[in-house]
Amino acid sequence: MLYTAEQLHVSADRALFVDMNSFFASVEQQVAPELRGRPVAVVPFLHDSTSVLAASVEAKQLGISTGTNVAEARRMAPSIKLLRVNAPLYRDYHRRVMGMLDQTRCKVTVKSIDEALLTVPKDLRGNSLELASQIRNNIYEVGDWLGCSIGLGPNMFIAKMATNAMKPNGLVQVLPEELQGFYSTLSLMNLYGVSYRSTKRFKALGIETPLDLYNAPLKYLQNHLGENTGLSWHLRMRGVEVDQKLTHRTSVGHQMTLTPNPATSLEELWPTISQLVAKVSHRLRKSGFSSHRLVCFVRYQDRTHWGKMMNQTQYINDLPTMLRSVKQGFTHLPFTSPVRLVGVSAINLRPTADTSYSLFPEERRAEQITSAIDLITEKFGVGSITTARNLTIAPVADHIGFGNAPDVAQMGY
Repeated sequence: MLYTAEQLHVSADRALFVDMNSFFASVEQQVAPELRGRPVAVVPFLHDSTSVLAASVEAKQLGISTGTNVAEARRMAPSIKLLRVNAPLYRDYHRRVMGMLDQTRCKVTVKSIDEALLTVPKDLRGNSLELASQIRNNIYEVGDWLGCSIGLGPNMFIAKMATNAMKPNGLVQVLPEELQGFYSTLSLMNLYGVSYRSTKRFKALGIETPLDLYNAPLKYLQNHLGENTGLSWHLRMRGVEVDQKLTHRTSVGHQMTLTPNPATSLEELWPTISQLVAKVSHRLRKSGFSSHRLVCFVRYQDRTHWGKMMNQTQYINDLPTMLRSVKQGFTHLPFTSPVRLVGVSAINLRPTADTSYSLFPEERRAEQITSAIDLITEKFGVGSITTARNLTIAPVADHIGFGNAPDVAQMGY
């Protein structure tokens, strides 16, 4: 594994990580001032069987967090205000915040809907604390109830963990000479990107703490983790930037939880499925990809699962073809138990520009129909055109994941 001289050079404040505080709930409090100072939770559905997606600072102070059961949240905070997720609103504020960050001279990498990494130019690295303070003030101009925690460090890994050292509204810098002291305050599970499984693996090697990992000899790590992985951990723990690599999209998917009433037949399920396919198809085209394999999946009420893959004869992203393929896949669905969750994903992606167009008139017609749908959607918004059957049901709820979201600003949902 080769690293450039720039990567191997450890700069005290190369990375500036911005983590918005309780973003979804704070946005709700921003647009509804009467909610400020009150415990607020954003939920996928207004039903006691679901869980909290995001909690306000006030709710977190009462012990409520992402994943808390709604019934339990009501018990912990009887005055809590539950709000159904409003994805378009959060994306709007995401775009405003990222637009402000883009006005700095830093290279901005969107990490999720509420996080961004700024790579500070060399000539600004002596003034990164002032830059961080200015960014915080500018975010208050986007919304006076929107706070953020900012971490400064030699690489993304350390800067991200610095944001967790003082929440909410913290500003923490970790210098290279402070790393051992910083690691002594953390557990392995506190390390950015380390899962429970990785923690077990480290402990099996006698590495019980982040300080143990920092002090482990390079050769020992390479012998037990592999040459490249061992080297990456050795450098990462010392502040070398090893995690900023170009990534390529591998899948696009949408899913829907059927709450409170699960589905007991394909006829009942199909309107929801068709809306999910429309969203996947639209996102593929917006991001410039086509798919060679579609995946249908469900989770039953008894928590068992079913899935089906459909290989395509060519790369596709048009709606009629995707609907036909997915419908064929779901005809194999056994209703052994009521369906609680349904999803559709497109995998094996390739840039559409690298795929060949069909020469068959019926397939070209499907592409033309999809182009017309896109033109209407661009002018009047997502959901402005749908099948007649779908007019009789509620639209599929719009959800935002918390993982990597490089295309958040592109999506018009």
